[in-house]
Amino acid sequence: MDFNSDKVVYHYVCRNLNLFNKIQEKWFTNQYIAKLFKLSKVFYDNFKTSIFDVNNPNITQIENFAVANKELVETDALLTKEENLRLFLTNAEHVIKHDYKQYSPNYIDELINATVEWHSFQDGLKQAVEYQKINKPKSLGEMRKIIAQCKEYVSLGASVKLDNDLGVDFYDPEAHMQPPQGHLLHSGFRSLNEWLSGNPSGGFERGTTTVFISLPNVGKCEIYDSKIRIRNKHTGEIKEISVGDFYESIKQQPSV
Repeated sequence: MDFNSDKVVYHYVCRNLNLFNKIQEKWFTNQYIAKLFKLSKVFYDNFKTSIFDVNNPNITQIENFAVANKELVETDALLTKEENLRLFLTNAEHVIKHDYKQYSPNYIDELINATVEWHSFQDGLKQAVEYQKINKPKSLGEMRKIIAQCKEYVSLGASVKLDNDLGVDFYDPEAHMQPPQGHLLHSGFRSLNEWLSGNPSGGFERGTTTVFISLPNVGKCEIYDSKIRIRNKHTGEIKEISVGDFYESIKQQPSV
């Protein structure tokens, strides 16, 4: 994105707050808009509203929040925190007062969709490159598995779109209505229940069917030795483990 595109995307997100969960700071090319986006996202995460009034832009609330979170708006390590703050606020005021209404709605929609699709595709490519760098095949079978996994990263990245309201809402966890825990069907595995519903005593939502559909050779079928990566939700640790070992570890946990 260029400077003007950065401003349009930032304004669009501030008018469609659920996109704070989708757009990423690293997608902005202008460092001040990237920091403004980061500060705005932290504000949204805490208060579920925009950091400024999009219909009557005013720097006051941004300034107050930036003063309390100076570390979020630093752009130059050679400047003091106060100097960084003043420089940030000068640029932030220019951005929020940018005339967003001068743009055609069709242009804005095209820009937002292209931005999300392009950067998601780029992220998929980077994941694929990083994966093949750390996984060196020792056999033809492993080579095919690595190729399949890399294809899946690229395919997933290329499939991300925001072309309708339903697609936008999908990324907003608050838009999803979850049934009470007592209405969920126990899976038989505490870990799986927690993964599905956030509660070891939860499980599947009754009356639903889960189907895995994708292109050939992207990883739908697994064998005991297939490698997967899992994240510990409590410590954040990422661990590589075989599907078989992961299943055995879940199987050993008592059901309720």
